[in-house]
Amino acid sequence: ADLLPLVRDLQAAHGPALQLHLFDDLYTRPWSWLTMHAGTATKGRAVDRLMTEASLADHRLVAFGDQLNDLPLFERADHAVATANAVPDVLEAADEVIGAHHEDAVVRWLEQHA
Repeated sequence: ADLLPLVRDLQAAHGPALQLHLFDDLYTRPWSWLTMHAGTATKGRAVDRLMTEASLADHRLVAFGDQLNDLPLFERADHAVATANAVPDVLEAADEVIGAHHEDAVVRWLEQHA
């Protein structure tokens, strides 16, 4: 709650030129994270570039996520996987929901599907 006025001020001053994500730390509550970066710097754009540069554009992309900043990545994924402790919008966007982070769900998924 202490960071909300700062987030509002930054959004008002910079609009879509700045991406802001404020969320609770899933592991060390009551701590929170405020991330900010250029409006065009998304995980989706990053994976597009990486796949192009690595000549992987024709490969299947599986993405894992739990926070709102993962949604652009999910949009590009062939298969989007959310952890059970993900925020509601990420759970809704996912093709599959697995266990929570603290249950090593991502590692177990990778071991089962590798």
